[in-house]
Formats: sequence, C-alpha cells, structure tokens
Amino acid sequence: MKRSHALAVGVAVALAPVVIWAIVTGGWLIALLVVGAYVAGTLILLLIEARRYKAVLETAPGPPWTATSERFVDPESGRNVAVYENPTTGERAYVAFGEAASDRSAAG
Repeated sequence: MKRSHALAVGVAVALAPVVIWAIVTGGWLIALLVVGAYVAGTLILLLIEARRYKAVLETAPGPPWTATSERFVDPESGRNVAVYENPTTGERAYVAFGEAASDRSAAG
C-alpha cells in the first residue's frame, strides 16, 4: 500500500467517530473544528516529510559535495545508495550506485 493510501485510510478511521458524533448530536461546529485540526496537522506533517525525505539521485553531485562511508539499500526501490555531504552546509544527498540489491540476489 502506498504511503498516501495509508494516510488517507488513517485519517478516515480517525475522523469517522467525529462524523458519527456530529450526526448523532448535531454538533457540527465542534466536528468542523476537529476535522480542521486533523487536516491542518496532516498537511504540516506532509510538508515536513517532503522536506526531510529526499529522492535518490542518479548521479553524484559535484563540488563541494564529498562521499561519506555510509551505504545502504533503499527500502522502497531496493537500490544501493551512497551518501554524499556538503561540508559547508551539512546537507546530505543520496545517490544510487551499482545494481539493485534484488538484482544481485536473483542472479546469485
């Protein structure tokens, strides 16, 4: 299941009791405030996630970026990833290298 689908299901499950309560009691104003808070919180979290988790690049960035010793397998794509760092800003970049880990295990 994609992250966006899981998020939509989670929000629906969390808001269902609020909507049921609003229908039963007629408290639509309070229900609207709660739903608005959920939506605002969800949007804030999505913005944080979009800034924090960056896409894997195909080619290494140029100067002043330097390769670190960190390597890992990207859980979403199964690709090997090297970590580069900009020593001036501390920003990190993730670069795919070699063949995907799943390709290697299938061949061997």
